[in-house]
Amino acid sequence: MDAGHRVLLRGLLSHGGMDDATMDVWDGWAPVLSALLSEGAVAPGELLTLTAAPAGSGRVALAEAAAGRLRLLRGTGAGALLTGADDAAKSGSPGGDAGAVVAVEDVISWLDRFARRYRGMRQPVEGLPGLLAGIGARLRAEGVPYRALPALRMPDAQASSRDRCLGSAPSSRPGRSPATVCSASAGDGGRRLPRSPSPRTGGT
Repeated sequence: MDAGHRVLLRGLLSHGGMDDATMDVWDGWAPVLSALLSEGAVAPGELLTLTAAPAGSGRVALAEAAAGRLRLLRGTGAGALLTGADDAAKSGSPGGDAGAVVAVEDVISWLDRFARRYRGMRQPVEGLPGLLAGIGARLRAEGVPYRALPALRMPDAQASSRDRCLGSAPSSRPGRSPATVCSASAGDGGRRLPRSPSPRTGGT
């Protein structure tokens, strides 16, 4: 690995060349990415705007791509920017000092983007329950109103009851019930994630 590889990957990340690359490609660039993160040439937060394409078709391929992407976020400290947890500097993470957490609006945008990219993936996905729990706790603590997004679902086996939610936030409209991170309905298989509120509904 030389300076040329660093310059090349930095350029790919800056200009969309790694956007939606498969995890095989990301894994191949892992040593270079780790060096860039350690040098501060790449910030962990930059990785939140990118996704990993599945290596094949079908629900299993989607789940494998999603799990690989979550593994990368954990390893670089980028996942902690979503939850607000102080995990970025643990276990020799190449992300080191990951910096300040991202804004709540960016967290919801990430959830929406991740959910749509891996819609239909086979559950459970390694690393996803813990990340969702952390994000849900942060949104609850900050009192952020949000709406359920059906693209991501957790099977009943991962919840204590069919309608158990990761969290809820107060509604922005008087007299309305709280918006929730999940809303089970007959036959939908489990829990749902939030999406950003629309101006028309006011986030309820």
